Amino acid sequence: GGGAMGRVVLAALLLLALGLPSLPRSLCSAVGAGYDFEDPLASHTNQAIAFDEAGQREHSLRAFRSAAAFTPNSETLTNLGVCLMRLRRYDEAYETMLRAEKYVESDGSREHFEENWSALMQSMRVEGVAVPGQDAGGSQGTRRQKRRRRAASPSSSIGGVFRERLLHQRDAPLAPPLPRVSVEDLEGGDEAFSVYRDRLEPFILTGAMDGWAMLETWPDTWKEDLVATFGGDSVTDFYPHNMLRTGRSSPYLTRLRRAVHEVLIESGPGQRQAGSAFNFDPSAMAGRYMHLQLTPSMWRVLEDKGHMPPSHERHWHLDNDEWLEECLEFPDSELAEEYHLKTHWKIILTGSRGAGMFNHSDSLLTSSWHGHIMGSKWWYLCGTLQNGSKACFEDYLVPGEILYYGPYWHHETQNLETPTMTITDTVAHEYNVQLITSKLLGTCAREELSFQFSGALCDALQKCYEFWSHNRVDPEVPTFSNWREHADSARIEERDRIKPAENNYDGRNYITE
Repeated sequence: GGGAMGRVVLAALLLLALGLPSLPRSLCSAVGAGYDFEDPLASHTNQAIAFDEAGQREHSLRAFRSAAAFTPNSETLTNLGVCLMRLRRYDEAYETMLRAEKYVESDGSREHFEENWSALMQSMRVEGVAVPGQDAGGSQGTRRQKRRRRAASPSSSIGGVFRERLLHQRDAPLAPPLPRVSVEDLEGGDEAFSVYRDRLEPFILTGAMDGWAMLETWPDTWKEDLVATFGGDSVTDFYPHNMLRTGRSSPYLTRLRRAVHEVLIESGPGQRQAGSAFNFDPSAMAGRYMHLQLTPSMWRVLEDKGHMPPSHERHWHLDNDEWLEECLEFPDSELAEEYHLKTHWKIILTGSRGAGMFNHSDSLLTSSWHGHIMGSKWWYLCGTLQNGSKACFEDYLVPGEILYYGPYWHHETQNLETPTMTITDTVAHEYNVQLITSKLLGTCAREELSFQFSGALCDALQKCYEFWSHNRVDPEVPTFSNWREHADSARIEERDRIKPAENNYDGRNYITE
């Protein structure tokens, strides 16, 4: 676990800081036998520890990098940061640990991160290495601690940057706007738009939502439309304490009829008197968010009732369900419904001013489009362009615009108005299916992502991998083997006990009425 790994690396750090010899190098011909750094299903962290115990630090570093690449989370990135620290590569360690903090989602991962961050600060002081933002051997007031103190005052600027339209200022440098690309640009033959046509870089698509009924009617009648379309008993993920802080991102299952009213209640000491079912938390950042997970049947209802065009009439960038029809019998099967609910594949997001989501990247390594229906939303994205350079963008989305981004693009958001609404769909296409396949197979075989898939769904996904193998950029990449060949017997039994209809919204958990 993360805590145990933290104790291991701290013990090793003390040897380094005191100038004691590291673990003895041994002849380890057996260490790493059969291990492949490029195998997405390999136990990279365990192998990295084995390399380290054998004194093979560079091999250990490479294995930790593989763990962070195939399973990016706070623990794998923290472990990588510690490995870099032990190799005295402090600049890389510092930046890696900052990335790790952005993935913290639980008390356990927070403890793991904090423990090793303190160790990094101590080691840098002992070695006389300057912490960014202070002199070598400086005070305990690290850049991360200073950032926390500044963030406590939402109305103040952070890092010298003040964005007048934001309720909560964010620690992010000013960035250029996203490219805006029209449907005519995509349909033309101009090579300059090929990266957007092939969905290789983020952009805002304009003109693709022209004529959508929800754009015209929902700004005035969205509460009634949502309840009439999906039923007031539908269950939402409701966030009364915002999602801008990683430690305050747990949802409350809430009936749709209540959630649409809760969104409009202003967070504050008097929210109970205003009709809210939730207590005020003075430590939370103001803003309320409602996520309505859309099953395939709910998606089809949106089309059948004319709120959005059917798939064959939408722009081709927004028609992404062919593979679901081929291998999961979308939209009528319980397996397609299980997949959508457990991966949050399609969502309607509605929130108040100030509501947003902390900086993160999508764990399934998918791509997404976000169609803006009403209000306005600030987006901040950072990632790697096709030319290999790092880039960040920020922009304000308005109704009728569609934001697209691909895998590995970190992003955070904040609503600028009450209410603000977006509809989003996840995209599998020829340039990302290899990554998605790797993640889904790892999840079925060893719960790499905590989706709790049924065995029946994992079996059906094998058909999806085969379908994707004929629709990817590099057809020479071998097809992935069956998940049952990689999972142990206990995992297989666990998967086969899960029924496709079992999920967080089936009544097993408390639901706020």
